[in-house]
Amino acid sequence: METSLAMRIVICCRDPHFGGALASAAESSVIRVAGLVDSLDRLGRIVDTGEADAVVSVDPEAFPPDRVIELVSQIPVLVIGRGDDVSAMISSVEAGALGYADFEAPLEDLVEAITSVLKGVAVIPPLMLGSLLRHVVERQRLQRRARERLNVLSARERQVFELIARGFDKQAVADQLFISPATARTHVQNTFRKLNLHSSAEVVALAAECGLEVGSMSHRDAE
Repeated sequence: METSLAMRIVICCRDPHFGGALASAAESSVIRVAGLVDSLDRLGRIVDTGEADAVVSVDPEAFPPDRVIELVSQIPVLVIGRGDDVSAMISSVEAGALGYADFEAPLEDLVEAITSVLKGVAVIPPLMLGSLLRHVVERQRLQRRARERLNVLSARERQVFELIARGFDKQAVADQLFISPATARTHVQNTFRKLNLHSSAEVVALAAECGLEVGSMSHRDAE
């Protein structure tokens, strides 16, 4: 395959020795290392040029997955961290990483993981897969339980609940639902009472548990 057709990766790593070794191992006729960066700022500058088809982020503590993924938008991300750090693996996947690989794996295995992510294939170390599946099952169970709490709401109150969770205040709720502010206030009060909630922050927390869309905490006065 021509070099011009090579997929481009950016490696985020603060250890120049490991980063350099990984870059050398990955560089081939089908993979080109577009950059080896040691900060989120430098990553952002490369991503802005459109020179990246995937990002390889080494060390979740140095490069928090949620920050990396927010920065690179739709570009697939492979996180490389400790193979015994289940929490880091789960956090990476929940943040949106397409794959997670063990820092101590042979370089050829890491290159294989990079290749898979470039193809859009999810990657999880086999020994960590069970922990991920158990987490998913438990999360779904808790999500179902949280959603069951919403069954006490009327259809209109459910709309109000979701709008408050997304950051709408009482006036914005009224505007969105084409109802009067007084009616919106009544629906908000009934929603809080039925769910035994006392603030918009609690609404956001419950909505997050339900897997619903939540918004910024700024400019809320629904309670």
